Amino acid sequence: MKSSENYPNIKNTLSHSRLATYEKFTQNTEQALSLYQWNLQISSALFECLAVCEVVIRNAVANAIQAEHGTDWAFNVRFVRSMQQNRRDELLDARQETTEQTICELPFVFWQGFFTARFNDEIWKKHWAVALPNAKHADLPIMRAEVFDNLEKIRKLRNRIAHHEPIFNRNLQGDYKRIIKIIGYCCTDTATWVKSWQKVDELLKIKPTPP
Repeated sequence: MKSSENYPNIKNTLSHSRLATYEKFTQNTEQALSLYQWNLQISSALFECLAVCEVVIRNAVANAIQAEHGTDWAFNVRFVRSMQQNRRDELLDARQETTEQTICELPFVFWQGFFTARFNDEIWKKHWAVALPNAKHADLPIMRAEVFDNLEKIRKLRNRIAHHEPIFNRNLQGDYKRIIKIIGYCCTDTATWVKSWQKVDELLKIKPTPP
C-alpha cells in the first residue's frame, strides 16, 4: 500500500491534530507514518518495562507498610486515618476482601505518594531497606525525594503511553534508564532480567529520522 496515496484517509481516521505532530518533525507523509509507527513500537517496548516497574514498586512499598502496620494494613483504622485524604479515598475505593487483593487495585500515584516527607518517621527511617535495599543513601530525605522525582517522571511517561500520545521527542534512553534504576533499587536480579529481554535499546537504534 502506498501510504502517500491513502494518507488523507489515514489522517482522517487518526485525526489531523494527531498526525500534525509527526508531520512537524518529518518531511513527507511516508516519514510521518513511519515515525508514528515507531512511536507505537517504542511505547509498547517501554510499557513492558513500566509494567514490571509498577509491580515492583507497589510490592516494595506494601512490604514496608506491612513491616510497620501488619499484614492487614489496608484495614488498619489507625493507619488509614493517618493518610492524606486523597490517598485514603484511593485506598477505600480500592478495598477488596484482602489486603493482597487491594494492592493490585491501587493506582501508581498511590504508591508514589508514600515517598514524601510525611512518611519519613513512620515508615522510611525504619523500613527503607525493606523496600529499596539497593538504594544506598547518606541522607534519607534526599534519597526519598530522588525516588519520588523519578517516580513522577515515570508516572507521566506511563500516562502519555496509556493515552497514545507522542513520546518520540523525549529522552527515551533516559526514561528507560530511570525505569531500570528504580527496579534495581528494589532488586538487581529483576533489573537484570528486564534488561535481558527489553526491546527499547534495539528500537532506539532504528528510530526514523529525516534524510
